[in-house]
Amino acid sequence: MLILNTVSGGPLDSGGKNRKRNTAVVLFLIFVIIAAAAVYGYTYIKDALGPVNKHNDKKITVDIPIGSSVSTIGKILEDKGLITSSMVFQVYAKSKKSGNLQAGVYDLKPSMNVDQLIAALKNGKVFRHPETSFTIPEGFIIPQVAEVVAKNTGQSKEQVMKIMNDRTFVKELQAQFPIIDNKVYDKKVYYPLEGYLFPAKYDFDEKKPDVKAVIKKMVEKNAKGHG
Repeated sequence: MLILNTVSGGPLDSGGKNRKRNTAVVLFLIFVIIAAAAVYGYTYIKDALGPVNKHNDKKITVDIPIGSSVSTIGKILEDKGLITSSMVFQVYAKSKKSGNLQAGVYDLKPSMNVDQLIAALKNGKVFRHPETSFTIPEGFIIPQVAEVVAKNTGQSKEQVMKIMNDRTFVKELQAQFPIIDNKVYDKKVYYPLEGYLFPAKYDFDEKKPDVKAVIKKMVEKNAKGHG
């Protein structure tokens, strides 16, 4: 019994030390795993919020349907290769209170980060090239303007001139834009819209825009210039 009492403390103390050592190792491993997970998570989220390819400025057309939720928009952007994680996009957009992302057809780039994508969709800023673009130089008279319009609308110059000189159409324009003076209805006035079609560059989403829509836009730009 004396021998057992003398040596019994040795094995018990050794076992306690081993358990403490094992616990410390386990805790250390848990810490390492948590730290690694945190670093990985931070890196993953940081990459997911950055551009997919900051050197790629190729435009990608994206159609966001009316009524699309943030999660739906995220899925669309991920499918188009504009973001790497729709989930990260969704959480981040909601954290930014970006629930009012607008529908539309956008030309977006892989070089845009998530903040830029959200800004574009939130402001309704459509990154898209117009289908038709032309310029009316300063000093052009009505027949010259009609020729440019005809070329870009698929109509003949004669048809465009007929619309420009149509008194009923001019009255419709005058009702919207009071800058058009009643003097345009004088029989001596050959071109009623002379001086009301603003010389500028015009962009349209259609390949062959409506002639009246083109003329209206020119008068509208003139009206704003006078405002």
